[in-house]
Amino acid sequence: MASASRRIALSSLYIGTGALERFLLHRLTDKLQNQHMLRARLLFDFYRSQRNEQGDSSLELVQNVHRALKPQTRDNLRVGYLKSRKPRAFDLLSGSLAEVLGVHHIKLYVFDNDVIVTGANLSHSYFTYRQDRYMMIRGSEELSGRMYDLVDALVDGSTRFNEDALLEKDPYDNLENYVKMWRFSNRPE
Repeated sequence: MASASRRIALSSLYIGTGALERFLLHRLTDKLQNQHMLRARLLFDFYRSQRNEQGDSSLELVQNVHRALKPQTRDNLRVGYLKSRKPRAFDLLSGSLAEVLGVHHIKLYVFDNDVIVTGANLSHSYFTYRQDRYMMIRGSEELSGRMYDLVDALVDGSTRFNEDALLEKDPYDNLENYVKMWRFSNRPE
């Protein structure tokens, strides 16, 4: 992430709430404030991101990043929280039970032309004890572009922050967003 200057995409089940994760988000905030051409897309699971750990949820930490950005820089960061497509009655279930019924599991990280595909979430235990679970592809403009576009399209079709860093309503209530997602997933090679 340190050398990224054009694009960053972080797609994970969640980001943890410990010191390493806070450092990562702090660095991302600094990069967005100081590199005005940098675009970042963050995508997490809606339910897992709301689980409270160490007094905070990962959703709250990412809200703080959004709020810390200057208004002119805020447009460079887009954050999405994917909900599974399940009956609305499931929204009444507790966070842990709702997770079992459908979660976002794409763990994909893009830094300019480099891509990391992994089974690891952005959390302390994966940073320190599970470093063997990744594949890194360096210097691929086409692959990194497609992976960034995938995360960007998923962010478009997910629950996002408004200008006050509060979650908006579910975008699947909007037919236009659903069609955009369908077109992305069915576009020709």
